[in-house]
Amino acid sequence: MARTLAERGLQLAQSNGTPKWVRRFEHLLRVATGTPISGAPYEPLPCSFCLRAAGLSLTAGKQALICDDCVEACVNGRWSGTVIEGGIASDVVCGFCGLSVLAVAKFGANGFFICSGCARWYWEEAIKPEGQP
Repeated sequence: MARTLAERGLQLAQSNGTPKWVRRFEHLLRVATGTPISGAPYEPLPCSFCLRAAGLSLTAGKQALICDDCVEACVNGRWSGTVIEGGIASDVVCGFCGLSVLAVAKFGANGFFICSGCARWYWEEAIKPEGQP
């Protein structure tokens, strides 16, 4: 009985072209028939700066994610050959601490920024290999 109602509801929703109700009746039909409900496959989040995702260690800020490689590039000034640009900026907000401090170096890419203070803190506290300055 439940299966018949779900099938009829799905047909009606499809004929009316209402996506919300199509999804609802598809769900009811899966429940009524005992079909497993599977979600979308997990996709790792990318670094907001370099946009790479696979196998990266990411640090999350208030508005951005940054990988260890990008933090190292910011801290060590090795951003040539990367998408990261560095400089003094007063009109942008750090995506990690949320502050827009004047006359502080900020590094950015793809519309996201990290201030030198946050980059240095992440480097010192979480990333820096033993024996490196």
